[in-house]
Amino acid sequence: MPAGSNNPFGIKARPGDPFVAAMTTEFYHGTATQVSQNFHKYDSLADAFNAHGLLIATGRPYQEAFAAYETDHDPIKLIAGIAPHYATSPVYTSTLLQILAEPIVKQEIAVARVGVPIGTE
Repeated sequence: MPAGSNNPFGIKARPGDPFVAAMTTEFYHGTATQVSQNFHKYDSLADAFNAHGLLIATGRPYQEAFAAYETDHDPIKLIAGIAPHYATSPVYTSTLLQILAEPIVKQEIAVARVGVPIGTE
C-alpha cells in the first residue's frame, strides 16, 4: 500500500483525483518494469474498500465477470474473470486463486454465503 494513500488495492488515480506517487512493478509484454505510478489517495480505508467494491461491480473491464457472479455466485470464476484485467502481473490470477483455496478462506466464504458474520460461527 503506497504510504499515506489508504489504498490497499493499488487503485490508480485518474486525472483530477488526489494521489500519492509510488514506485511499483508493472509487467509489459511479460517483462517486469519498475515505474512511478499515481495511486488514488483515500481519506480512509473504508473509502478505499467502498471504491474497490464499486470498481469491481461497475468497472467496464469487470462487467462480464461480475454479471456472471451475480448469477452463479462462484468466487473462483469471478476472480479468474477479473484478475487478468486488474493487474499486470502474470501470476496475479494464480496467486489469488491459491489464497482462495486456503481452508480458512474457503470456510469464511461458506460462512459469508449463509449470512453468518465472520468470527461468530
